[in-house]
Amino acid sequence: MENCQWKHGAALLSKYPCNIFEYNLKKDIQGKVDDNKGIFFNIQKIEVVCFKTGIGFVLIKTNVEEETSFANILNFNYKFRDINQDGNKLDSYDNIRLQTGDFADVKTFKDLLKSITDSNVDAMELDINVERFLTFSYLCVDQEAWNATNEFEKIKHHFVKYANILPADKEVNLETIEAKKLVTLSKWKYAKLALTKQSVALLSSSAEMNNYTILPAEYENQYLYTYILNLYKKIYLKKLQAEFKNPRKVNSARKQFANFTKKLWVQEITEDETGTELDSKMKETLELEKLYVEVKSKYDVLYKDMNVEKNRKLIIFIAIMLGASLALNIINFIVLMKK
Repeated sequence: MENCQWKHGAALLSKYPCNIFEYNLKKDIQGKVDDNKGIFFNIQKIEVVCFKTGIGFVLIKTNVEEETSFANILNFNYKFRDINQDGNKLDSYDNIRLQTGDFADVKTFKDLLKSITDSNVDAMELDINVERFLTFSYLCVDQEAWNATNEFEKIKHHFVKYANILPADKEVNLETIEAKKLVTLSKWKYAKLALTKQSVALLSSSAEMNNYTILPAEYENQYLYTYILNLYKKIYLKKLQAEFKNPRKVNSARKQFANFTKKLWVQEITEDETGTELDSKMKETLELEKLYVEVKSKYDVLYKDMNVEKNRKLIIFIAIMLGASLALNIINFIVLMKK
């Protein structure tokens, strides 16, 4: 891959047959245009995570610059996730502008993505939407918005929109099923994480120093790869599910599923208490247990069918051998009688 260098991956992924490549980005940033009007963002890092099974992920770390408006963050997340779709113009929503020296505009960035991902035929066959990015987002609000006096409930409607990747002007009802069933993790006093099928979003307050010193690094360098690994499990199970339907791939799929169960599914991915709980909630949100049971059921049926077929062949073989032995005995008996 051009302009890429291999590097040691996160400790989490290093246990599995996987490589991580990082695209070399220039450090120079273009000057702002139009008197600083609009939402300016830069692309800080691009990684490609490649598993030996052929499944891969493109990770794009973006940062909205010098931003204090919650509304602009919501609008940026809402628009950026569809940047890869044909006909999408990033600056068509509240003047969102690319601010990275490597790319003259959004089009050149999209061209790079196409060169990395190549064909997405396999993903389409597995009903995986590769046109819309999944969102893994971190936001630390000013302590004036969330502190001992101003409780979380006052900004909860923002949190629901943030978690569901909705634009700022979208009305939300906190009594809806979607809002009530939002999977959340609250292991910190002034930080709350939410999970949906399309996103992982962590909202924190600067009222706690840990939220702008230690937690961002943990979130990016540890929890992100927990998310990647769970996404990998989901896609790989979908892949096996499809292969079980193909008579030519059944035997291979059986071996792969047994290996997947032994080496990945039953293994703990972290000893960290928060990471373990997050991993559990990710499995819940992505419905991994349900998908695994569906694939295992197919595996069990095929395994039983193969055993039945083996037993049938064995019985036929034994019957043939007994028939041959009986015929031989009859021939010997006739020969003896003639003597």
